[in-house]
Amino acid sequence: MQTKRIVASDFAYEVADFDGTNTSGLNPLADTVIVMCDVAPDKTAGNLFITADTQLRQQMMAETGVIVAIGEGAFKWLSDRTRPWIGRVPEVGEHIAFERYAGREQTGLDGKQYRVMTDRVIAATIDRDQMKSAKKGAGK
Repeated sequence: MQTKRIVASDFAYEVADFDGTNTSGLNPLADTVIVMCDVAPDKTAGNLFITADTQLRQQMMAETGVIVAIGEGAFKWLSDRTRPWIGRVPEVGEHIAFERYAGREQTGLDGKQYRVMTDRVIAATIDRDQMKSAKKGAGK
């Protein structure tokens, strides 16, 4: 099976491997969301190895990931916190786009890296299947 990749800011990220179960041991409170960021690869498209330091910096720049857990107060209010949330609420397991450097890094009990962020920094959900078919259609 070929690894799925997302290109953001001229850098290709491998889609986070999330099986639908929160094994992080992190339980979000209030308006926070736990996200498993997409992974910065260890090689470039030209098969050049990327140093660990550069890979770590690229990982911090990730702008996409998968929602692992959602706090009970998340997506109840709009970003100004004065009006109720309007529209569809993202769900656990959905692929999302968020602000660069959003949240704070936290190592889960499973040893994986997660980001704990507020719902305000999440900008959109990503439909990977729809993006795939759009790219195929554009290539014809």
